[in-house]
Amino acid sequence: MARWLSSMSGWGPAGITLVNGAVTLRPPLKTDFEAWQAVMTRDRDVLAPRQPTWPDDHLSLASYRRRLRVYDAEREQSRGFAFHIVATEDDRFLGVLRIAPIHYGAAQSGTLGYWVERESWGQGIATQSVAAAVSFVFKQLQLARLDAHCLPDNIASRRVLEKNGFQEEGTLRSFLEINKVRKDHILYGRVAQSVHGSGGQ
Repeated sequence: MARWLSSMSGWGPAGITLVNGAVTLRPPLKTDFEAWQAVMTRDRDVLAPRQPTWPDDHLSLASYRRRLRVYDAEREQSRGFAFHIVATEDDRFLGVLRIAPIHYGAAQSGTLGYWVERESWGQGIATQSVAAAVSFVFKQLQLARLDAHCLPDNIASRRVLEKNGFQEEGTLRSFLEINKVRKDHILYGRVAQSVHGSGGQ
């Protein structure tokens, strides 16, 4: 069972840390830059073809800091929560998970995205990370729905979602520009148990 703790982000406002066994999701830190950059550079051949098109300065410190400022603003307004996935034992950087945007009012929903370094594939890191995020979304934020989008050929990521109770709901045509090409995505959704009984959490 995932548990959450208070933590401090790299730029001051209180953040959230989620712990699920060997995996911890914590706020991204300014001091994570070198570890993040090293993984992104090493795994570019598998990450870039599955992510929104990278700007020219994507791997720069300036771009990284801009991204952290966006994350801080989202968190302060409870409109999004970004986490670095790290090993609970030694804080080694493993990937990124983000819940954004979050909609309140009638929607009460959020969108989930994540990636894990290639060296950690097949070890349950993504599955544990998504499980922690799902618990946080439905138990702490008390949202009614969580969405995720996958490229059709990303079988491993689709299995991660399905293991965590997400159901395939359809195809979003030409949904995102991935590596400079518009790509269809599979829409997955999970709903809170209190809304739709056994079909949810």
